Amino acid sequence: MALEFFSKIEELIPVLKQEEDNMRKAGHIVAQSIMSGGILQAFGSGHSASVAIEICGRAGGLIPSKQVKELSGGHYERIEGVGT
Repeated sequence: MALEFFSKIEELIPVLKQEEDNMRKAGHIVAQSIMSGGILQAFGSGHSASVAIEICGRAGGLIPSKQVKELSGGHYERIEGVGT
């Protein structure tokens, strides 16, 4: 299983390199927004909410951010057709 993980990572490295310029542009847009007084709003449903929690709730974090919470408490992703 560990070898599968590393194989998949090796497959994704060229994709990340190909998207490097776009990632830099996105980072610049977010930075400009924050420097202009904006905040980063993060959302996730179910397990993906953990990413929003990581971004938003860090004590002493430098990013002004807000978690947009799903009112169903993570059950929204269980509705058939939502994930397609």
